[in-house]
Amino acid sequence: MNDFITACIARKKTLDDEITEKENELGELKAARDRIMRDDLPGALHELGLEEVRTADGLAVSISRKLNHSVLDKQALGAWLIKHDYGQLIKDTLAFNRGGLSPELIEYMDAMRYEYARDSKIESQTLAKLLRDLDDAGDDLPPPESVKISFFEEAKVRQV
Repeated sequence: MNDFITACIARKKTLDDEITEKENELGELKAARDRIMRDDLPGALHELGLEEVRTADGLAVSISRKLNHSVLDKQALGAWLIKHDYGQLIKDTLAFNRGGLSPELIEYMDAMRYEYARDSKIESQTLAKLLRDLDDAGDDLPPPESVKISFFEEAKVRQV
């Protein structure tokens, strides 16, 4: 085999190894930063009974409440949304992109034995806002088998 090709292959392997090492280091750095933002700073502010602190170099640190969610059962979540009068948040689309679907249209298409692909979804940010609003109001959240929800606090650092 050509010496140049052999050298290129060896250099590529070395670079792949270096990239993997740097990606691992980056992951560790991000995890350390996340611990500071999600554990250390919120804990320190709570311990001092503060909602916000300002540093001498012009930074403001406050705590914001965040949530992560993951839809586990799309049909169960959709049924819960409809039952609790949030059905308008569901976006229905058909493969031929005709827009919103009424129950009558779906019934008609089924009766006429039309074959179509239907996809119903709720946008992630819309669902996150609804979950935050429901929790803030003390209202019932969707069942845990339909959506996994975890709330957490995170420090917010901004220049003032």
